[in-house]
Amino acid sequence: MADKPIKIEGVVSYFKERGVSITYEMVRRYTLGQAMPRQEKLRLLSDAVGARPEALVYGPSINENFGIGLNEGKENVKSPSKGGKSGLIDAPATLQAGKDDEIKTSGEPPLRDGRLSVSARPILAWDDASELGEEYVLIPRLEVKASAGNGRIAWHVDEKGQKQAFRKAWCSRLGIRPEQAATIVAEGSSMEPRVRDGDSLVVDYRATELMSGKVYVLSFQNEVFVKRVFKKPSGGLTIHSDNPDKGTYPDMEIDPSDVEHIEIIALVVAVSGAI
Repeated sequence: MADKPIKIEGVVSYFKERGVSITYEMVRRYTLGQAMPRQEKLRLLSDAVGARPEALVYGPSINENFGIGLNEGKENVKSPSKGGKSGLIDAPATLQAGKDDEIKTSGEPPLRDGRLSVSARPILAWDDASELGEEYVLIPRLEVKASAGNGRIAWHVDEKGQKQAFRKAWCSRLGIRPEQAATIVAEGSSMEPRVRDGDSLVVDYRATELMSGKVYVLSFQNEVFVKRVFKKPSGGLTIHSDNPDKGTYPDMEIDPSDVEHIEIIALVVAVSGAI
């Protein structure tokens, strides 16, 4: 555990000296518990601050509504959602700890309204899932990977791995059906400003009937994307990136003859992002 404040600039330099690119903003979000680093960056972050990787994952506070982590029913795990400080690393408090942004993909435009701020509460202690109480439901992770040889994406709901616990009231308010929901972590900047790298998404993996203007997890040409999809009068599709930098993130125009090669994996129903 880090016993003194850590300068973000020092962590950025530590990463770059080891050939790993990272931004000041991304490190800041890690230190505030707003994003969860992947394995390589988690290891480097733990080395940089002198803490075990597990200590950086298990935090003392959670977001009341978005969810709390449950690692095989045995450990208190900080959710990769935005729930305030981890309590292990001090960082500039440019974002008020314990506030969250919960967005449902409804309204015009999707993922751009419905902002809600809530307060963090102390993490609940439990030895197994049964101790969470009836006000919670557990939602598993959605695992996706490229299939060998056939150019398709394999995905499954990981019922045995780490799950997140969500309040039933929150799920009901956003129209989320826990029995067909899963979580996934967004990568990259193509959907900014609404979906940022490291954000935790709640998806409905049975809502695969395409609705124009909604945000989906989808696969195309053996790659997985989180994109907004628009139907075209011609029968084709526009795979749209919300990021206005179209030089870097151009939209993909799909001809009607290629639509059959698009696989809709899940509808994004909520995203946790910093205000």
